[in-house]
Amino acid sequence: MGSVALMPNEKDPVAVRGGGEEFSAPLYPVEARSWGGHSGSPAFVYLGAERGAESISTGMVGLLGVLGGHFDIQADHTFTGDSQPSGTVPVNAGVAWVVPAARILELLMRDEFVSDREECRQVWERERPAATIDAG
Repeated sequence: MGSVALMPNEKDPVAVRGGGEEFSAPLYPVEARSWGGHSGSPAFVYLGAERGAESISTGMVGLLGVLGGHFDIQADHTFTGDSQPSGTVPVNAGVAWVVPAARILELLMRDEFVSDREECRQVWERERPAATIDAG
């Protein structure tokens, strides 16, 4: 559960770091309960009565995008029973970033990916095993 903290803006992309790389992209920063391991999970949005739906039960649910990670804050910490008495540790800021569904669709519909999928479909059609009748 969470709230969209900021709508993506092409003019002011959000800077994030992932896989050792830093990049900027139009993303949805969301206030959410997120921690390591959630990346790649779908993020849905619920538009209830306040957005024009007739009632809460008839609200609209849609794919917001895919969770890409979360933002950490570096915090000083005192360690107990450790050889190092203190240090800096990353603390989850409670803000995750979501790659918008429209951006994912753009990626999936690139010509090279469409042709790859078509090739795979054709191979599957040629090589899939035929159904057999089970008379037993």
